Amino acid sequence: MAAVTYGVTANGFVRKPLSVIIDSLNSKFQAKFGAAFDVSPESPDGQVIGVVADEIDSCWEQAQYGFNAYRPGAMEGVGLDSICELTGAKRYVNRPTRVTCQLSGTTGTVVPAGSLVSSSSTGLRFKTLNDTVIPGDVTVECLTIGEFYVAPNTINTIEAVFPIPGWTSVTNPDEGSTGVIYEADPSLRARRDKTTVSRGTSTTEAIYSALADLDLSYVRIRDNDTGAPIGAQPSGTVFVVVDGGTLNDIAKRIYDNKAGGVPTFGSEVITVKDSKGYPHDIKFSRSSPQAVYVTGTFRKMAGANLASNDVITTLQTAAMNYINGLQPGSPVVWSYLFNPLVTSTPGIEIDSLFIGITANPTGIATIPLDIDKRANLVAANCKFTEVSA
Repeated sequence: MAAVTYGVTANGFVRKPLSVIIDSLNSKFQAKFGAAFDVSPESPDGQVIGVVADEIDSCWEQAQYGFNAYRPGAMEGVGLDSICELTGAKRYVNRPTRVTCQLSGTTGTVVPAGSLVSSSSTGLRFKTLNDTVIPGDVTVECLTIGEFYVAPNTINTIEAVFPIPGWTSVTNPDEGSTGVIYEADPSLRARRDKTTVSRGTSTTEAIYSALADLDLSYVRIRDNDTGAPIGAQPSGTVFVVVDGGTLNDIAKRIYDNKAGGVPTFGSEVITVKDSKGYPHDIKFSRSSPQAVYVTGTFRKMAGANLASNDVITTLQTAAMNYINGLQPGSPVVWSYLFNPLVTSTPGIEIDSLFIGITANPTGIATIPLDIDKRANLVAANCKFTEVSA
């Protein structure tokens, strides 16, 4: 049997086990003082060897930590923080909940940064982070540190100690970005992995790297340099689609990392001011649902003891779980539906199956979706009918 090599090897760092350390010390002492030297654990010399072995084992442990100091998967705590900072990713500690709010009232009214709003349902209070001209969007930050979920349209109260004439209402059309008390190691590692793209390598990669640090649930970026439109996206534009985060944070990251003179495209339009105070419109989009319709027929196999209504419900659920589980931009492939359907209900045969984006579909072609569309199937649009055996 080949001897095991410990320390730094071609396969990484191999730590010497405590048992091997003790055996090595025992052999060296007996080689020095003779085979009669008592190294048994119960003997005084054996206990001294055990103490020395523990100290040597601690040195091996520290050597292993030192070797793994640049491996995110092997480090934790402060060591992981140091690695992540090399790519600009910092652990979220006491990060407040943030929400994008729409301010309404007399056009042109300025609402200063630090203005307070609150949720009548939760009692949470928030402050605006920027001066905002009505009508306009602003990011608000929770005054209470904690992991608070904020549902859409729940921030609805202006808490103006000194009322601001012209500012009449506030609301949050989208859910907020839930705060973090102390980001767990696995979450930090995952976020760091998204930020390892070097900044400035290209407009697309630089924007992606900047947005990845916001811990968004979905990010897709398309740089249309084809010379022709791609769907609704004009040539020469950058199309960013994101889910999660706050509008102003996203727009600022896009502006700071896109190349000068490259226009953006999307349904959301957020004004970002440069270092001189000049405004720039930044466009991007959220993903939106694309209604999908499914119709099909099935028959029960001989001997199958199945209730028709139960089969229909099971097939609807299987189809909805599959289609609604697709990522935005993922096509709906007709043939891929068969597996979740037939495995959901053993004892049936699928006689016919059609998909489309209009009611009562009759096609079997793949439904392509752009990067800002996600397939959405509801029970009312999913119909299965039993046919006689």
